[in-house]
Amino acid sequence: MKIYFEDQFMPAILERGYTYFSENHVHDVIVDDNTYSATILGSEIYETSVTVENNTVISMECDCPFASEHGNCKHMAALCYTIESSIVGIKYEEQIKKLIASLTEEEMCMYRNHIILNIMFYTIIIRPTDIFFFNLFQQCFKTLVVKAFWTSFY
Repeated sequence: MKIYFEDQFMPAILERGYTYFSENHVHDVIVDDNTYSATILGSEIYETSVTVENNTVISMECDCPFASEHGNCKHMAALCYTIESSIVGIKYEEQIKKLIASLTEEEMCMYRNHIILNIMFYTIIIRPTDIFFFNLFQQCFKTLVVKAFWTSFY
């Protein structure tokens, strides 16, 4: 899905943001309603957030010095590209949770082992759009496995 943000950036900043996006500098994306927050790794670590409404970016924040002095920065652009590339995946979060909830303990262990064995592959080779799906699946899976583990004691 297309979101509109490009006109809010200088061309050079947009290009640097795309480089950060394509080189996987965007980590730990958290979605709260229409606001996306992430950690952007570069020369320093910066916390960045972007709010999207009706497919348009309506506000952005970053704790980098460039943003506080000049406005929209490459970290914001990188997060915008990440949001645009992964917005479809967010719609599948409930489906993923239902799928994981339906797994037997044996199936959970099998998938957990599969994830563990493939982490190096995913972190080295996977495309940025797939990283979002992988992280989303991992978060949902981890929550349900921990829940299943603790409830097995009661």
